[in-house]
Amino acid sequence: KPQFWPRHVCRAQQSTCAVPAFVGLSLDPKRCMAAKGVRTLIVNPSGQEIRGVLTRVLEDAGAVVEELATQAAVAMLVGVAPAPDVRVVASLPSSSEGHDCLLVLGSPFSVCTETKPNDSGVMAPLGLAEDIEGLIRDFDQHGKPVLGICLGAQLIARAFGGAVRRMPCDAAHTSLPVPLDGEQPPRLGMEFGWHTQDFSREAWSDPLVGKALRTLLTQERELPSGRLDLKFHQWHGDTFDVPQGAVCLSTREECPSQAFRVGTCTYAFQYHIEVDQAMAEKWCKMFAQGFDCYAGSDVWAPLRTAGAQSLLERQLTEVTKEGSIRRAETFTANLVRAWLEHAAAAAAARQASAAGGDGLKAESALRSRSRSRSRCKSEEDKAMEVQM
Repeated sequence: KPQFWPRHVCRAQQSTCAVPAFVGLSLDPKRCMAAKGVRTLIVNPSGQEIRGVLTRVLEDAGAVVEELATQAAVAMLVGVAPAPDVRVVASLPSSSEGHDCLLVLGSPFSVCTETKPNDSGVMAPLGLAEDIEGLIRDFDQHGKPVLGICLGAQLIARAFGGAVRRMPCDAAHTSLPVPLDGEQPPRLGMEFGWHTQDFSREAWSDPLVGKALRTLLTQERELPSGRLDLKFHQWHGDTFDVPQGAVCLSTREECPSQAFRVGTCTYAFQYHIEVDQAMAEKWCKMFAQGFDCYAGSDVWAPLRTAGAQSLLERQLTEVTKEGSIRRAETFTANLVRAWLEHAAAAAAARQASAAGGDGLKAESALRSRSRSRSRCKSEEDKAMEVQM
């Protein structure tokens, strides 16, 4: 095992699947109403990350979204404007008060650049990581759902005792659509592009991830091998230890720590579940160009490997044709919709309890969510048996 193999690596199920007919991201209006008004706080650590699939799901669910980035983070950007929905603030909130759930996006900088600059000489804004980790813990302690992507996942890991560090710079810990070890410096110890996730048995039984997987499986029309192959976009060079007591949800050989759950409602995904077709095309070009939001384009370091960009584009064409991007989009829509419903049910329970009743209203709200989860239990269980 690699030296950074976490203590709680899961046993994953290998899977493959044929390309089914187009499913799309249509949402059930009744289910959308279940999450209407959920007060969602989004932390955009760098200020320039875009939401991709998340935007439509949040809008269709009727969530009340507040997306924040700090002045210190935005001031570091060079030639790049903050994302259109970002509100720039002097500092992040110190607690979960006024919000029902928390979503932490990724960022070009990491917790590893708190004390040491990255290759562009950039360091993370002082204290930002600790502030976000404090928010994560506060939301979790109050039973409010948390979802972290890439850097967000690393911050969740560290908030609950896991270490974060650079991936070993060797071929064994590298996943790229094209070999780039001839670049200067060599592109080793990183993951980029579309790669398969191996979901654990715990993932299939998870109330949110399992539901998203089973729902997607029942939507697929052709499964000649009886297996579901899910690929997601990666772009990172750091890894983490899964916190003690957390539930591992998915893994990969090159970088075992990929997704996990802490407690009942805090979810972390190293891979970019938010990437849709448009983002994938944009990121393919950015990677080839050596895009750096902290430096002017005149100092970017584009790939010099012969044919690198065409090979990157070829992988994108292949995953599009095989339906991988569509399946990833559908999985994320199913997951985030269920996550918002969880937040809505928890908020309703808190409100009922605060009203001074005997707790029956709160219990009823949670029962309602439980009934919703089990509505298609028989059909989903059959789908799970096929997958497992």
